[in-house]
Amino acid sequence: MKCPACENRDLRLVSVRGRPAKLSHCATCNGVWGEREQLAWVLGKRVANGLEIPVYATPASRACPRCGQSLSGFIYPGTEIEIDGCPRCEGFWFDYREINAIRQAERERVRVTCPRCRTENRFAAKEHAHASCASCGILLKNHFDATGNALPPPEPRSPQGEEAPLEEEAELADGWENVRDPEREYQYCLFAIPAMLFVAILFNVTSTGAWMQRVWLGMPVHELGHAVMAWFSGFFAIPSLWVTVTFSDSRGFITPLLLAAGIGYLIYLARRLESRPGLIFAISLLVLQIVATLFISQDTANMLITFAGDGMGMVLATLLMASFYYGKQTTLYSGHLRWGLVAIGAAAFVDMYSVWLGALSDISNVPYGTTGGRYTDSYKLIEHHGWSFDQLINRYFWLGNLCLAALAAVYYFGLKEARRMADKAETGDSLTNQE
Repeated sequence: MKCPACENRDLRLVSVRGRPAKLSHCATCNGVWGEREQLAWVLGKRVANGLEIPVYATPASRACPRCGQSLSGFIYPGTEIEIDGCPRCEGFWFDYREINAIRQAERERVRVTCPRCRTENRFAAKEHAHASCASCGILLKNHFDATGNALPPPEPRSPQGEEAPLEEEAELADGWENVRDPEREYQYCLFAIPAMLFVAILFNVTSTGAWMQRVWLGMPVHELGHAVMAWFSGFFAIPSLWVTVTFSDSRGFITPLLLAAGIGYLIYLARRLESRPGLIFAISLLVLQIVATLFISQDTANMLITFAGDGMGMVLATLLMASFYYGKQTTLYSGHLRWGLVAIGAAAFVDMYSVWLGALSDISNVPYGTTGGRYTDSYKLIEHHGWSFDQLINRYFWLGNLCLAALAAVYYFGLKEARRMADKAETGDSLTNQE
């Protein structure tokens, strides 16, 4: 093989300090070529297995001595040592003394186990001030010194309040680890739902906007409402954008078992996260399933499934909007998914609630008859289940009002929590500045 640096010089196999593996060495430039199995004897198996060519590596002018493909250059993590590697052969070229430099850097690295998530972390002593856990993100300097020794737990806070207690720090971080700017998050919590509802109302008052709102946002949530009620009642159903397909007129046992398993997993997560609201919510879902599947007649179940189009649809839309205030430690927050959910929820709720609000003063707003060749939910509830128009309108209208009341409560308590966290962060910054 030819030397990648000298090009016209041959590489010869040499032993490194008596180790059984041999590396390819250039006698002219003293560079070394090695593959992962060989390097494991020199650098250690953990370091050799961790050698990866990153996506940001740049093509080098040197060629692989084994396959001739252009090498890729990159910096060894946490150092200023440049390495060239071959993506095809998984071999690496080290210029003079670079292997020893990497070994020295690894000896100087501090290895600690995160006290929160038990992930192993490595950092150089000079990086101690800003090193954080690669998994959960906590600052390691709060738990270890620059040599990797564990720090003693903080002493209880004095009556004068000179030191912040561990309990308050945990309370401030609980669920808010991903929130970099609590004050800005408070502003988001203040305006997100009112702004989304206002935009949804603006769409609803125009014919084109109302059509788009119903077809692309309202109807999918409406059909999901039918399906959710069917699942809780023991029926197998699949929702689509504009229709929900129920495959049997009788209850089955597979759907209830799958739904119960899903709710059981929610209970497990709530207990694991020690979330009392989450646990109450999951247990409520289980009770609802038991009642709807075992204690109501099939005819009543069919009536509830029909009513659940707009009925459960408004509930689901409310839950979508309410999700904005929760899950800040999940992808709901970090992936900005919550903005899409609150937009869909606001549009769907305004689309459904406006129908029954308008029907209070004009009964012609009730969607009665057929649409797309199918009888509407209102027609089925009146003609098949014996409801009157007044019962139909009032039940949807007051269910919508209950959803608004629940949303207002979530908004109030979510905003209150956001204000509290913003104030705590501001107080912490003030204490830091005073120090």
